[in-house]
Amino acid sequence: MVKIISLLIAMIAMVSTSHAAVSEDANTFQRSDFLGTWHGKTQEDGSIVKWLIHRDTDGTYATLFLICKDGVPDWIQKEFGSWDYKNGIYRTITRIIEDPDGRREPDTPEKTYIETYRVIILNTVMFTYVHTTKNKKYSATKVDDSYRVDCD
Repeated sequence: MVKIISLLIAMIAMVSTSHAAVSEDANTFQRSDFLGTWHGKTQEDGSIVKWLIHRDTDGTYATLFLICKDGVPDWIQKEFGSWDYKNGIYRTITRIIEDPDGRREPDTPEKTYIETYRVIILNTVMFTYVHTTKNKKYSATKVDDSYRVDCD
């Protein structure tokens, strides 16, 4: 009886661990793991920055940034471009920026804005990554495509 209970506990632990485990091996992440809609937020300069990003199978993305001050929107910006992932590095290539001042290409000679991040955690519900030059850590959670972001 003790062997059966021990075996059951070991099996439950294995199942729990396999569902909760996050690969630390960046080579095990697949492009499909990044797809869909993700929501994140951080605090910067006394404001709350929230974002909603949707990545498609064709390698394109759209991001909505909402900067909230005292619970109300202070700035809204959208970015559109492409994304990729290789060897532990997630990269966004912004081609269009849209904000209250209008729609434009990034103000760089190449007319793109490239951000690179080292992937720390990626699973079906959480994505944690670190900006490769700013060394700032971000986290996002997977949400339904109909999710709406606001300052509440």
